[in-house]
Amino acid sequence: MQLLWFFGLHGFSIIWGVVSSIWLPLFMEQIDTFAKTQSFDSITQVAPNTISNIYAMLGGSGSTLALIVVLLILAPKKSAEKEIAKMSLVPGIFNINEPIIFGLPIVLNPMMFIPFVFVPVVNAIIGYFATSWGLVNHLVVLNSGVEPIFVNAWVLGAFTLSPVILCIVLFILDLVLYYPFVKLQIKQNTLEAQNEGAAVE
Repeated sequence: MQLLWFFGLHGFSIIWGVVSSIWLPLFMEQIDTFAKTQSFDSITQVAPNTISNIYAMLGGSGSTLALIVVLLILAPKKSAEKEIAKMSLVPGIFNINEPIIFGLPIVLNPMMFIPFVFVPVVNAIIGYFATSWGLVNHLVVLNSGVEPIFVNAWVLGAFTLSPVILCIVLFILDLVLYYPFVKLQIKQNTLEAQNEGAAVE
């Protein structure tokens, strides 16, 4: 998904139809087990689609809500980066991140390639092991997909808090991981703007 997005293609729409045919039956089995037993302990496997939707994509593909927040903190006032981050914040809270993907842009931007591709992978790995080791509850509700970030984890976790806490921890980690790349991006954009101004003069 991330690689497709990097090249300007809607990675989620392209990939999700394929993987859902494999992952959704596993998730439905997990939901059925929880419905019958009302126990998280009776679930023996981790559903990959919930790990992807809830933990790997905090704010949309690329886990970009953290990127938006870091831009809001670091970008100079009235800069293009700050304005794009402002416009992207509310959609990002609802896991819609096209404004930041095409506005920053992330598409064909080598500076953002590494965090955009690998931050979700780090989140997914942590989410998988935290769930499989019993540190957080399994996600056992088939939701509508329109809940805001953190609320979606609460809903899918059958209104328990451990998935929400994990999302908060992952979000903080994402802030740290995106920080150096955003700083470099702003520095690069500032230098380019200065060079363009000097060339015009």
